[in-house]
Amino acid sequence: MNSAQNSELPDTRLHEWLQSATGAWVEQALGKGERASGAVRLHGGATSEMLRINVDGPTGQRALALRSFMEPRFAR
Repeated sequence: MNSAQNSELPDTRLHEWLQSATGAWVEQALGKGERASGAVRLHGGATSEMLRINVDGPTGQRALALRSFMEPRFAR
């Protein structure tokens, strides 16, 4: 991954994001014992914001991609 293209959310921003409606939705969608441990902003989307969500759980770590459309007209 190219750090010039992607930027990790600082702990304070991650905490704020997890308290948002989207963060709550992600936490609810995770499996039992899993939690979002970090997020990295991915660049390149013109109509949406992309995040890589780092997930810690009983079976180890994994990553998920989350796309959030910036305007309702872009969501299908």
